[in-house]
Amino acid sequence: MARTTHGHHIPGTQEDRRDSLVDMRACGGVDICARCQHEAREHIIYMVGEDVDYQQRAIDIVRRYVKPKQFPESPPFSVYVIWFTKTLQNWKAIMGTTLDDCMIYELTHDGFKNQTYLDAYHKVDNQVIPDSDL
Repeated sequence: MARTTHGHHIPGTQEDRRDSLVDMRACGGVDICARCQHEAREHIIYMVGEDVDYQQRAIDIVRRYVKPKQFPESPPFSVYVIWFTKTLQNWKAIMGTTLDDCMIYELTHDGFKNQTYLDAYHKVDNQVIPDSDL
């Protein structure tokens, strides 16, 4: 998880609930404190010479996809980036949510066609395979 030097969570990075004992200053966080805002902007990946936050675009696409599938009594949720890469005009992201539905979302942006493909996967299994078994 990414935090500012004042201890505040940087939006768009995965939040770890075990990290809640971090000593945070009462500066107002990334919404108010100029130093925290600057550090958050520096951490979020912007592409050289571009003013588009592709990770935020990916988060917005997943949120728009998941939101209609939620029931009215469902809890609020966050979308976070697991992995992100950009090459030339194309980018790819692996995303998750804080919902307990075991879903993973893969987004692939085709810069030539100016369109993004979303694949939704459901986690079926998680096995540990020791190296000694290989």
